[in-house]
Amino acid sequence: AAITAFYMFRMMFMTFHGEPQMPELIDDIHESPKEMTGPLVLLGTLSVAIWYTLPHFNPISTHGSWFTSLVKPMTAVVPGNLTAHAIEEGAHHAHNLAMGISIGVAALGIGLAVLMYLKKVFSAETWGNQAGFMYDWSLNKYYFDENYDKYLYQPTLRLANKIAWIDWELYDKYFINGFGRVTDWASRVTGKFDYDVIDQILVDGFGRIADNLGSMLKKVQTGKLQNYLLYVTAGVIILMVIQSF
Repeated sequence: AAITAFYMFRMMFMTFHGEPQMPELIDDIHESPKEMTGPLVLLGTLSVAIWYTLPHFNPISTHGSWFTSLVKPMTAVVPGNLTAHAIEEGAHHAHNLAMGISIGVAALGIGLAVLMYLKKVFSAETWGNQAGFMYDWSLNKYYFDENYDKYLYQPTLRLANKIAWIDWELYDKYFINGFGRVTDWASRVTGKFDYDVIDQILVDGFGRIADNLGSMLKKVQTGKLQNYLLYVTAGVIILMVIQSF
């Protein structure tokens, strides 16, 4: 709480108090138009906590607000006993100590910011020089970005580059592309074998044999009765000659 209050008021004092760091930019600074300032003023006004402590304004107040009167619970059949009242009363006062400590710690942070950046009682530069490495450590955000870059980002980047190299140079080029080249070569070989051997020799070869046989038989099967009688007579003569021997 102290550190948060300190740097928030430090930011406010360095932004809105004292001489400008870059006077040449003053002439270019202008107020926002009413379309922006109007809603901001309304939001800023409603953000003040005092509005929610006024009677009948806070819709969730338990002390007679307009909303709680609409959703008023039914009257209990059995009233609370002394123990219940004591517990309820103690719950209201249990947070007073924590509230007082947090307000006091925040006030210390605000007071230190006022003395250092508004009243200039203390010098931040002098304190920084006296703090030594602790000031540098805090100024550089505990070197979180440097350590993050060195021990997490850069190793992860190197690992990602190596994985990308393996993926492209080995997996893609040799496995994926190599498998594609083998498949392409196998398809060419099987395609050539299918066309030259299966189609040309076997399929077309049987077709040509059948065509030649058909052409030869076509010369015998003339469809004329005289030719068939001649073939029968010639066959009978040949059989008789064979039988004579």
